[in-house]
Amino acid sequence: MRVGRMMSVARHITFRKFRFQEFVTLSLKAVLERHEKGRHGPGETIMRRRVFFLSVVACAAIALLAGFFTRAVGAGDGKISIVFPSSNVYVTQPQIEVVGLVKGTAASQVRVAVKGGRAVGGETAPVVKNAFACAIELKPGINQISISDAAGISEGSSVSVFFQTEGNQKTRPAEFSPYYLHSPLKKRACEECHNLGGAVPSYKRMGPSATCMSGECHKTMGQAAFVHGPVAGGTCVACHNPHGSKNPYYRARTDAQECYVCHEKQQTDFAKANKHKPVANGHCIDCHDPHQSGTKFQLKAASIQGLCFNCHDGKLIKEPYLHGPVAAGGCVVCHNPHAANQPKLLVNEERVLCFTCHAESKARFELKNTHKPVTESCLKCHRPHGSIDPMLLVKKESELCLSCHEKLHPAVAKTIKDSTVKHPPVAEGKCVSCHTPHSTNFEKQLKASMQTICFTCHAEVGQSVKTSKYPHGPVKDNDCYACHISHGSNNPKILKNYFPDEFYTAYATEKYAICFDCHNKNIALEELTTTLTNFRNGNRNLHFLHVNKDPKGRSCKACHEVHAGNQAKHIREEVPFGSMWSYPINYTKLETGGRCLVGCHKPKEYDRMNPVAY
Repeated sequence: MRVGRMMSVARHITFRKFRFQEFVTLSLKAVLERHEKGRHGPGETIMRRRVFFLSVVACAAIALLAGFFTRAVGAGDGKISIVFPSSNVYVTQPQIEVVGLVKGTAASQVRVAVKGGRAVGGETAPVVKNAFACAIELKPGINQISISDAAGISEGSSVSVFFQTEGNQKTRPAEFSPYYLHSPLKKRACEECHNLGGAVPSYKRMGPSATCMSGECHKTMGQAAFVHGPVAGGTCVACHNPHGSKNPYYRARTDAQECYVCHEKQQTDFAKANKHKPVANGHCIDCHDPHQSGTKFQLKAASIQGLCFNCHDGKLIKEPYLHGPVAAGGCVVCHNPHAANQPKLLVNEERVLCFTCHAESKARFELKNTHKPVTESCLKCHRPHGSIDPMLLVKKESELCLSCHEKLHPAVAKTIKDSTVKHPPVAEGKCVSCHTPHSTNFEKQLKASMQTICFTCHAEVGQSVKTSKYPHGPVKDNDCYACHISHGSNNPKILKNYFPDEFYTAYATEKYAICFDCHNKNIALEELTTTLTNFRNGNRNLHFLHVNKDPKGRSCKACHEVHAGNQAKHIREEVPFGSMWSYPINYTKLETGGRCLVGCHKPKEYDRMNPVAY
């Protein structure tokens, strides 16, 4: 009688989902209560003790049987879970497929309850290899979908799905996120994709023949020249959820997190100070096709440059002068397309980067005198992509130079702008005809010694200097600046001070200011002297005789070479007269005077100590 009653209690406890410990506690409590009542009755007998002992043993045995039975039928451990869709999502399709798993129970079907919509196949759905699927027709608004064990012994699951229409968008609760559904399956055949072999089916493993690419669906996938690995391997589920997802295109993860599952090294590489905007936003597919492409790296354009110009201004390649990598479409020669520690996503520090290609120029940039912008940034003067000016300059050459030197050397800038006599290279804006913009061993950023530079254009003068016996002092000292202003002047021949162009001119000291920078300015002022000049006959000043006349005073260059000559005192070998001819000068220097044979007068001598009578 007592054993039967306890078995009834056990069944009741089991089917009401009490835990094993609760069953034992209740059983023993019932036995102990009866024993206590017996102890207070009249006289305890040996028989009562035996009954008490057998009752305890029976309770323990029944408890073990109840525990075994509970584990066998899955009571308390069974669980039903809805895998797709997620809860608190909204869709725009009127019908969805609910897919789920059953664990810890041998249930052959599940109960489907829909608050709002209805289950298309009825209130139950079969469980096949621990999985179930059922179609749900939704009504606009919130639909509460609940799946439970048809036997009522396992824990159920539910989700809320909002069916959004044109008329109820504003009523959708804010916590509901979009859900993207794969097109409805034509048949529910889980084993076509999942590897369900073995005693316990596993839906985490895909069958080797599972692929989305068939004659009916996605048939062009995998046909391009460059195919993403998962696509080539037919493992679409590496990136996509075939049933549905909260992410567009049924992606299993959001943005770059999808890519980093495989590309872990790249995720580390991208953790740099400056990130390309698509990388920073996690939008790998802005540049890469996730499936296939006709271009290497699955780029979404026919070339790297074409891809870059999807966002960046394509006018960069329309300039008349292009940087080599730009002309060749090699943006990634200088820029990292993902991330870099350098500004502008440069692959290296600017100077190092430039010398990667311009290695032959590096030595020339490390000479004694370096142009300041070279030590700061190549981009001070050059555009990295293209320019309307040669050498990729940021401005026209002369404008570029003056943009700094107008502040650094205002007097020079004023001379260039205001001078009436222009030095041709300056007038043409060709500063680099004389100066190197990078580095040099010569002062003032000159490309070579001053004389070498000047004689590059003034070759006739250079040849004369080279072959002459007597160079003029400044020429001998390689100091063209002594007489000339290289950037421009208001005097003829870009001289620092005035000197007349005319052969004959009335004498005035200021007319020969350039000569008197070095020579005695009083040399031709006095007719008689013994100190002002050695060109005299006794005390008769022969400079005064030749120069100090009005109107036909001769200029210094009537007799003297200004650069170099083969006769003493820089006396010319010939004197130009008019435009048609010239007459010779043959000068001989004597100990206390000299002799002159010239076409303008008869041969004459002069002597400082013993005057010659004329």
